Amino acid sequence: MTRTGALHHLELWVDDLAGAEREWGWLLGELGYVCSDHWRDGQSWRHDTAGYVVLEAGPDRSGTHDRSTAEAGLASPPNVNRGGWSL
Repeated sequence: MTRTGALHHLELWVDDLAGAEREWGWLLGELGYVCSDHWRDGQSWRHDTAGYVVLEAGPDRSGTHDRSTAEAGLASPPNVNRGGWSL
């Protein structure tokens, strides 16, 4: 069963991965995310019930690719009530 308003994943494209980890890591940790994977240009943070967040600074972020700094990919699971958000 899909929860209303549940986050599937969020991709954050950054210029400086180490800086992004300092700026986002503490917040993700406080929200219950755990860094689950590292690679040269990125890392993935998983949550037991709330999907995952990717910090990426790889070569796809520049050049002819259509991503730019701070542009993010946001996805929710299918069949989510899109009538609005509530916290």
